[in-house]
Amino acid sequence: MPHFISKNMFLCVNISHNDFFIMPYLRNFRHPNLMILPIILESKSQKVAKKNLDSNSLTTKIDSTHEVLFIRCVVKSDRFLYKIDKLTQVSNLNKIKEILSFLASHVDVISHNLSETKKHTKGSNTPFLLKETQLTGLKPHFIEIGFGSGRHILSLAKSNPKKIILGFEIHAPSIRQVLNAIESYQLKNLYICAADARNAMQLIDSSVANAIFLHFPVPWNNAKHRRVMSRDFLLACFRILRLNGHLNLRSDDLEYVRDSINEMLSAPIAHFEVKKNNAANVISKYEARWTKQQKDIYDLFLYKQSDSESFLKSQDCVFEFDFSLSNIESFCNQKWVDKENSVFISIGDMYISVDSNDLVNLDSKENIESKSQNSQDNFPLDSMSHPFPPTENLKENYPANFANTQENEVSLENEVSLENIESKNLSPAHHPILEKDSKNKSQTPANHPTKIVELTFGSFYVPFSTYLVIENGNLHYLKYPLNIKSHIIAHKFLCKILNNKLDSNIIHQKLS
Repeated sequence: MPHFISKNMFLCVNISHNDFFIMPYLRNFRHPNLMILPIILESKSQKVAKKNLDSNSLTTKIDSTHEVLFIRCVVKSDRFLYKIDKLTQVSNLNKIKEILSFLASHVDVISHNLSETKKHTKGSNTPFLLKETQLTGLKPHFIEIGFGSGRHILSLAKSNPKKIILGFEIHAPSIRQVLNAIESYQLKNLYICAADARNAMQLIDSSVANAIFLHFPVPWNNAKHRRVMSRDFLLACFRILRLNGHLNLRSDDLEYVRDSINEMLSAPIAHFEVKKNNAANVISKYEARWTKQQKDIYDLFLYKQSDSESFLKSQDCVFEFDFSLSNIESFCNQKWVDKENSVFISIGDMYISVDSNDLVNLDSKENIESKSQNSQDNFPLDSMSHPFPPTENLKENYPANFANTQENEVSLENEVSLENIESKNLSPAHHPILEKDSKNKSQTPANHPTKIVELTFGSFYVPFSTYLVIENGNLHYLKYPLNIKSHIIAHKFLCKILNNKLDSNIIHQKLS
């Protein structure tokens, strides 16, 4: 993963460079040596409308053509580690390296792995790489989950040029490899989604696919809850498949195959076939190795024989909060479980906006160690005012080469908002950059620090992770949940928790 280690800290915030905007730092409330540097990434066709940015608040809204990613900063005794936050990282590896390289160019770098390379990067900016929210309305004829090196899915696309192929994969090198192949072979019918298929498949229309392929999934025999194959997954497959369509599981793990058969037999009606060592048209390099070792390969075909099943479609949900909250820290590092609805909520650490003077002082080794040892009681919220470093102070405390930066490359501007960047419920026309709110002009940043908390919720089977952003008491998700049943239930459950309206049967525990 791209990163660099430096002797000093990147101090210049509230600036734009090329197509991204660097916002002020946020610091972990429990562990002050952990920080987040938010980056607003613009699309090629959009520029941040800087005239409308509110200099005193992060609640200024941005349209959905922008993305937000976090750069994590880990402060150690005599150095600073900068790396991408996995939850918010973008698929374009070159863009991540560009942002980190810009930060690194203004500090004294000790080591890095940011060297430019063309390997697996040709397909980074392509219409064939879809977000989860773009799956609605897509009608794929064939779906493959976990396509790996892509031999099978690329063969499908070449053999069926007039049919739409959709592949799910979370392994970034495999994604880039297949995107490169799409470009090299000039394929127009193959789409890739870099998401967990267990969630994302719930967004695909019903009765559209001829076949779904699950080839050599990780067996997870010692952690079966992590498997792709489950009751919920089978229900999603039956909903998506056309009449007489099939799900094809191919595996070398007999325990996985047997458990899958038992899962299928639990359905009221089931029609499936099992084949052992059935010759395949396309063989992956791993399958070739297993065949050479005389390892058995199993094919399991499950067919959809009835189109009369009634699949209840989730009602549209607007994932908003109709209440304000000022004490989110009282909910941090705790977990709630609703067994009746099979959902849970886990609220983790909180990050809060940092005073610029604290950042400058972090260059002192003694300061770092003393801050890291402080408890929450010695780290009051009142001291965490919102950072707006004056231009002159930045130049004084910044490396000498900052003064040589060309004006057309870097500009000091007011900050922009994290709110609704990832919203799927609003179209771009419904959340433009807002004009300054006259009510906010009188509010000082110190009185209303921005807070971000780590949030994981959803079903036990496949959880969803995001950040919850709070400013001036207003809450919103950084990355919005999907419009699926488990996320809708979990969102309502979260609202009850934050409003202290829990039922007596809810399990609650504090996390260490």
